Amino acid sequence: MLAAHASLAAENDAPLFPLPSLPETDFPGHPTGLAYALIGFPDGSAALQATITDESKDVEEPPERLWLIKIDAAGQAGHWMRLPALSAYGAEAALGLGDGSIVLRSGRRGFFYLAKVDRSGMLLWEQYLGSGTFGSFPRPIALADGFAVLEDDWRSCRLHRLDENGIERWHVDMPDPIERQTASSLCDPIMAAPRADGGFTVLCNWQNMALERSDGWLFDIDPQGQPRGQRPLRAYAAIGLALRDDTLAVFGFLHRIPDDPTDPYQGEEDRGTLMRFDGADGRMLRADSDIFPSEIVGLWNRGNTGELVALPDGELLAVAELGDFQSSGLFAARISRDHRLVWLRPLAGRVPKSGWAYVRGTAVLANRQVLFAFHGYNEATDSANVTLRVLPLD
Repeated sequence: MLAAHASLAAENDAPLFPLPSLPETDFPGHPTGLAYALIGFPDGSAALQATITDESKDVEEPPERLWLIKIDAAGQAGHWMRLPALSAYGAEAALGLGDGSIVLRSGRRGFFYLAKVDRSGMLLWEQYLGSGTFGSFPRPIALADGFAVLEDDWRSCRLHRLDENGIERWHVDMPDPIERQTASSLCDPIMAAPRADGGFTVLCNWQNMALERSDGWLFDIDPQGQPRGQRPLRAYAAIGLALRDDTLAVFGFLHRIPDDPTDPYQGEEDRGTLMRFDGADGRMLRADSDIFPSEIVGLWNRGNTGELVALPDGELLAVAELGDFQSSGLFAARISRDHRLVWLRPLAGRVPKSGWAYVRGTAVLANRQVLFAFHGYNEATDSANVTLRVLPLD
């Protein structure tokens, strides 16, 4: 593994994906900010949303304009088109549907917001739903007759079941199962996955302040929104993904039980570990902590920027952070079905510890290219790097 890491230093960053320039019609003469949100579609195409923000005034919600460009399955970019003005600030593309339409999301304390635009960018509907959240929730998931959204309601994970127009049918709260035995804990929603019977498997963490760690739990919710089971992961889940074989892939950190020979979670507790769970009963099927070089900091889900993507052949694509005390960098990793590292490739240049970098969206095209919406910031030079990067899958 260390040899693989050493070779990375000589590799070039992922190439930029060629895009036409954004129309320079927004906020002329004003300093502006740029953010990307990338989504994929079931047919192997993608769409990139660009948000231009007016930074001339120091206000909480500065004026913004939204643009969208489609990228076909062969990797050819179309033309930028203006998205309609939405009633919620900070909305970003979150889900691409089979008919080419797009679901956007936004969240602030007290509410979260969803909107849907058709393939031409016309607004179809928008909905506000009451919430106790600070705006942290994973991407919505598409169902045959609507959507599901998981969020944090401060001390509970809350799952919302919505119809095809974003109207809520029901919601269910899942409080910390062990809070009564500890001091206060905070919730971190990771993922929700539909089950064959119409129910859901939900994965959430709780930041357990008394024990100074985070605990992951799996919940089983029936089709009517009633809890019917729960199971501890005995691990912190940084990010999770439901796979086609009804298993759950989870990247995180294990909590070993000292002096317990029956403890199935063996390996180093402080190493990032890829785990596989049975989606029906939550049993741990395997856990591998030696996939990445030791310098890998891990996959993360803070602000919903973590990336773990299922590939068509059953493999996984992950975004990992490789770091030391001075700097860190983002790398894409292809992982085989038996949890072997196929390749590890850099996305963009090293970022000083005083800066940051993350990916907001990954899309796998039908031509076996992978797109990444990369965001980086170097505090020392006060410079931002917002780019669309591309890597071959093979």
